[in-house]
Amino acid sequence: MFAGMTALKNLVSGVAIGLVLAQPLAAACSRDAIMVFDGSGSMATPAADPPHLPRIDEARSALGQALPDVTSLRRVGLMVYGPGPLGPCDNVEMRVPPTRDALAIMGALAGTVPEGDTPLTKAVRAAANALTPEGIIVLITDGRETCGGGTCALAADLAASAPGITVHVIGFKVWENFSRWPGFHAESGALERQPARCMADETGGLFISTDSVEELVDALRETLGCAVIGRVAGETLLRKT
Repeated sequence: MFAGMTALKNLVSGVAIGLVLAQPLAAACSRDAIMVFDGSGSMATPAADPPHLPRIDEARSALGQALPDVTSLRRVGLMVYGPGPLGPCDNVEMRVPPTRDALAIMGALAGTVPEGDTPLTKAVRAAANALTPEGIIVLITDGRETCGGGTCALAADLAASAPGITVHVIGFKVWENFSRWPGFHAESGALERQPARCMADETGGLFISTDSVEELVDALRETLGCAVIGRVAGETLLRKT
């Protein structure tokens, strides 16, 4: 009987500790997020495997799978760079401010035709300004900055002046560029297979390289979701019982 009482007491204690640990994580999960989405011309590249869908269609498919779960946990906005009426490096548009409406985000991406260059630094800066003083940015890109750089300088500035901003970077099919475009490697630096990684490193975010729709879905859930709360509580219970 005493052994049973001890086990029950430990279980209750474990639940309490798990809830205490989960509280600050739950607060972090309430922070608004903005996805910075690559709509540049390279996103029209067809997949190497059948049915040879353009990258943007594969990315839309991944978002359609991940966003309903994600938006049940936090508000998510959409910033798109690349296509638009301005110059190839000037189109950065907040399509949807942070919302819990996944359909609104998908609707804002529907019909987007990839074009333009990759002003990802400008887009991340705009997202950070919209989120300040705190929030999460998830940059989804298939390549490096092509509009003047300053990526790592912005990362350092955010780390120093906006500590409440976390930038996660998801590289989508970046490695494929090296095998399909012979000149890509020659004009790339050592870290170009991990574009904008310094943004994640400087702000405490994640860099995740993805090569398929399934991997992109997992990356979106990892960077935007809050499953870590359940893991912490569960691991606490296991230690206590």
